[in-house]
Amino acid sequence: MKFNSGEKNGFSVKWDLYIAIILILFAFVYFWFLMHHKVGAYGVETDFYGLYAKDAQRVLHGQMVEERDHGPGYAILLATLTVPFRDVFVAGKLLSLLSVLGILSFGYLLFRKLLDEKIALWSSLLSGTALIPYSFVANIDIVFTFFSFLSLWSFYEYYSRKKNTYLILAAILSGITTM
Repeated sequence: MKFNSGEKNGFSVKWDLYIAIILILFAFVYFWFLMHHKVGAYGVETDFYGLYAKDAQRVLHGQMVEERDHGPGYAILLATLTVPFRDVFVAGKLLSLLSVLGILSFGYLLFRKLLDEKIALWSSLLSGTALIPYSFVANIDIVFTFFSFLSLWSFYEYYSRKKNTYLILAAILSGITTM
């Protein structure tokens, strides 16, 4: 299959290839850190162990999550990933890694449309570097930052395409962000 570096929907395909390569490289870097981060740190992971890991275990045992200042969204996501990996800490780290990659992906798509391809690429590159510390810790904030980016992207898609599906998706994702 020959790579076409022409235009696609007004955007150069080569920039999409560049971001794909950057995302793959960041995925390897993030995964390396994730594999070597065996014990939780004192920072955000104290909340993870004290609250969210216990909430995920409750969800897995069919119990309700204790109500605090947020809904059960993170506990449900964490419990879902805990099932195949059988380790709530590994599931939390993996959820953070996937969230950071999602932030970079949808951030690139959003900035590409709002600004231009070069700025979007550099934004992703610099953001990806800055987000390394958040890519391998079990952290609730980075997960909902991803949902915020996804919501912004969806709202912009509604604005540019005028399809109500994107508006409904943006509303749902905004609601998930608060959970």
